[in-house]
Amino acid sequence: MIRKKISYSFLLVIIFLFVSANIVFAENELEEGLYYQLIDPAGTIVHQTAHELEPGDQFINEDNAIYEVKRIENNIAYIEKIGDFDPSEFLTDNEFPQTNWYKKFFTFIFPSSATVPVEKKDGNNSLVGVYHTHDDESYKPTDGLASAPKGSGGIVKVGSRFAQEMEKKGLNVIHDKTSHYPHDATAYERSRRTAAQLVKQGPAAIFDVHRDAVPANVYALQKDGENLTKITIVLGRQNPNMKANESFAKKLKAIVDKKNPGLIKGILYAKGKYNQDLYPNLLLLEVGAHTNSRNAAEKSVSILSDSIPQLIGTTTGGGTGGGGGGTTTAERRGIGKALGWIIGLSVLGGGAFLLLNSGSFSEVTSRIKRFRSTELASFLGKNSKNSTPKNEENNDSKE
Repeated sequence: MIRKKISYSFLLVIIFLFVSANIVFAENELEEGLYYQLIDPAGTIVHQTAHELEPGDQFINEDNAIYEVKRIENNIAYIEKIGDFDPSEFLTDNEFPQTNWYKKFFTFIFPSSATVPVEKKDGNNSLVGVYHTHDDESYKPTDGLASAPKGSGGIVKVGSRFAQEMEKKGLNVIHDKTSHYPHDATAYERSRRTAAQLVKQGPAAIFDVHRDAVPANVYALQKDGENLTKITIVLGRQNPNMKANESFAKKLKAIVDKKNPGLIKGILYAKGKYNQDLYPNLLLLEVGAHTNSRNAAEKSVSILSDSIPQLIGTTTGGGTGGGGGGTTTAERRGIGKALGWIIGLSVLGGGAFLLLNSGSFSEVTSRIKRFRSTELASFLGKNSKNSTPKNEENNDSKE
């Protein structure tokens, strides 16, 4: 009996250690100088990253092709295309006014409804949180180091620029500079407290700002004669609520692609949670790599800030966005389906009513013809003699 208890306890310890190891090392990264290459069947390098990958991870590239990691050999992730991402589903069309025909139709059918429902907004829809799990991350060409001492990494300055630019657009920003040093496997456990504190504020979005560790050309971007860095959005596949974060990530990519195509390098689905299980609108951003300049990274987050008001659904005085009252393609499709059902049911109901009151299909056909030749013609302004039914002409002559 005692031996059984000891064996049972030993088994529980082993299970605990195994689970703990999975949690701790889930968001691991490769050592500096090592990185994964995502290569498609044609031998093209689609992406490179220092995030640890495993089969099943995915990547959506700049052109919205979706790839999945099938196998990994010697830091080469062999990928295959499995589909395409349609960004139009997540775009808000602000030129689709509430006074359009669909609203009038809904108001006519449902007089008690003053407006067509739009996306629900919370009370803090102008609040954004920014923090850094790896506050040591830096940009070697300008900072002199790839990794700096506690709290002094160049990535914090990139976060500050991001916060400042969003504030210029009228948003309220909390830039939490709490250090989670050292840059090890438990950094995300330490930054979890910071993320949880930001979550308590009920912000519209939270961004954990990082930089990648790959060759400079992977993220290098030139636009209008300026050196910039591309930005990768990272999602944790071990997050049980990943679909919510995924939707937010796709919406961000769709908006930025429309405003500043090429700025978003893609969306990487990697092993881990990245604390995204705490909040549906929490995203990890990789702003360039340690081989790019910090100046280029700061310019990129400045451009990225232009899209944040539209992303979080708020209109601000200084912003160029403003998706607050807009309607997305998916919402319009929903409205279209609803209208289709209403019109279809109306036709069926009207047909049934005519049949019951007429007694036969021939009489129903006769009434429809009379309606087309008289009431409808009159409504359309076609009051010609030819539109007068012969029966009515005969009745007039008899009188």
